[in-house]
Amino acid sequence: MTLWKVQGSERELVGIIDYESTNSSDSRIIRRNFENYRRYVTSEEPSHNIPTFWLVLTTLPHREVKRSEWYSWDYRRKRIDMMEYRTILRNPFQYWSIKYEKEFATLESERKKYPIYIANLDSNVVKIYPPRNLHRSYPLT
Repeated sequence: MTLWKVQGSERELVGIIDYESTNSSDSRIIRRNFENYRRYVTSEEPSHNIPTFWLVLTTLPHREVKRSEWYSWDYRRKRIDMMEYRTILRNPFQYWSIKYEKEFATLESERKKYPIYIANLDSNVVKIYPPRNLHRSYPLT
């Protein structure tokens, strides 16, 4: 989703929100969302096309899940083995947030100019993460 500020015939890109469902909140965040962000903010396009913020919204359970309720694109594509898949099932948010944080650190120079945030929606709590020192949780009840 893109957010625009419109004044007459002028349009300014304010923000981009990438929503990822539970079944696509996996390694594709790194390969697709982070890479799209990096390419976009380092492109030769005029700076007025760069959003004020970029938000990737994941929907990872922060609890143990059953195999029947958790589809793993990475496991199906044989990018991970059964042992690692079982680790994901113990707490998908905990598993992926560590991996996202590691990759997030590689975006430091881009983030200084054009902020990117990751938030996770789990039931009725929104958690902003990484970097770790900025973790915040907001109940939605």
